[in-house]
Formats: sequence, C-alpha cells, structure tokens
Amino acid sequence: MAFFAEKIKFFVFCLIVSFFSITSSCNAKTKSVLKPYPTAVGDIVFSDGSAVSWSKNLNLTDEQKKNAVAVIFYAGKKGDLLGERLLGVGLHVTSEALKWAPKDTTGFLTSFDETKCDFSIAGPLTENDYQYRNKNGKIYISGDLDGRDNWNAICKTDSAALNNCLENYPAFSWAGSYGLNHSLSGKYADGWFLPSVAELLSLYSNINIVDKAIVSAGGKGLSDVMISSYWTSSQFAGNKGSNKVFLVHFENEYSVKGLFKYDVYYDYKSGLNNACAVYDFTVDD
Repeated sequence: MAFFAEKIKFFVFCLIVSFFSITSSCNAKTKSVLKPYPTAVGDIVFSDGSAVSWSKNLNLTDEQKKNAVAVIFYAGKKGDLLGERLLGVGLHVTSEALKWAPKDTTGFLTSFDETKCDFSIAGPLTENDYQYRNKNGKIYISGDLDGRDNWNAICKTDSAALNNCLENYPAFSWAGSYGLNHSLSGKYADGWFLPSVAELLSLYSNINIVDKAIVSAGGKGLSDVMISSYWTSSQFAGNKGSNKVFLVHFENEYSVKGLFKYDVYYDYKSGLNNACAVYDFTVDD
C-alpha cells in the first residue's frame, strides 16, 4: 500500500509541475520572429524593411522599438477596391490639432476636383464604391480612393502650395514631412502622405489590432488621444464642398457616444483636427 501511495504522490506532483509549466509557458512573453517584409494587417515594420506579426504576448526589445516605423492596416488582394496594396500608418500622430487649410487661403477657397469624394448610406453610387460597415450600417464612398497623389493634385491647381505648405496646408505638411520629423532615413525618409477617406476608413476598420500593435512598438494608439477626429486628403463633393473635407472619427473614452453615427463626416478646412501619416509599402515587395 505504501508503494501505491508513493506512486500516487509522484503522479500528483507531476500533474502540478505540468500545470505550472503550461501556465508559465502561456503567460510568457513571445519573442518576435522576423520576416523579410510585411504581409498582413497588424505587422510592425522596421527601418530595414523587415517586419514582425503582432500578437498579444509580443515583446519587442528596446532596439526593435527604436527601429519600428509603422503598422500595416491594409493588405489588399487583386480585385479589392483599394487595390492590391500594402498600407501602413506611422506610429505617431500630431502633437496638436491642425488645420487642413486656413480660412481665406487658396487652399480653403479652391475646389480640388481630383481629390473629391462623395458618400451614400442608401446604396452604392458607382460600381467601384468603397464599402465600409459599422454598427449602424453600410456607407459607400465614391470618387478618388487613393490618397497618394492628392498633394500633387493640389500643387497643380495652387502653384504656391509647395512653397507655402507649412502655413497654408498644415495637415499635408505634417504628413509629408513625417519621415524627416521622426528621424527616419533611407526609403522611409519621404513618401508619407495624408490618407484618402477610404484609406482612413480601412484603417479604422482594423483599429483594434492596429492600436495594440502601435503600443507594442512603443507608440500611442490612434484612438487613445483627446482629439481623435482625423483629417483625410479627400475633399467633400457636395454642392457646398469647396471648403469642406472628409474626416474619420475614432471613437474613444473622450467621445460623445453616438455623435458620429457612421464614423465619417466633413468639416470646414479651417477646422482643427488631428492627422496621421500613411506609407504605401507595396513598392517594397
């Protein structure tokens, strides 16, 4: 009997050790496994072009955080309405609210047709509409869905835009200078842009994983700031739209709940809102 009692004690001991080993393993921080380039939403991109997939137990080193550049928010396939592209957002947003264009400037008064978008909640306006769904239903965005060339479209109309960017187009200036202002070098020193309304809605549709990945990389989540309405580069196409631009509202603890039913709305270009910077990583494949 003593023999069997000792065996039972040993068996119970093994079970306890196994339990704590499994628990410890599950709670342990996951070491990052690098891949040569980003491929999926939530991937954290580093300054050398490599990336790591985000997971809740991801533990980046201080050196990796120092070299983190962006988080992927859109990984499109062929046939997707935003195209077969790989888009990432920078880890930092503006430190203070910015204007799209100050009142009475050329940027405020001019209708930049190439950047215009419209939206509908009744149904698609064209067969190429970008569709976005939130808790209150679908909205459809038509028009210019690609924000990469919107600054060039503005410069074609306003010949003084480039020389007066900081004063007359503060949100564009901040986004376009993102790489330099955050000490990025090489290919990531430039190429950043203010996203279109469709691109920013795509980001917001993945905000949960994007914000968590940004925090893991040492940044602050886009929805964790006091002013969480973000400028897009898309001008409102309505009949009174020459001085109005689309924004996307990232609802958070500071928000008035339910104020922005469909997450997207428009504001005067002279309004004060936040901005983020987007980079197209597709060219790095």
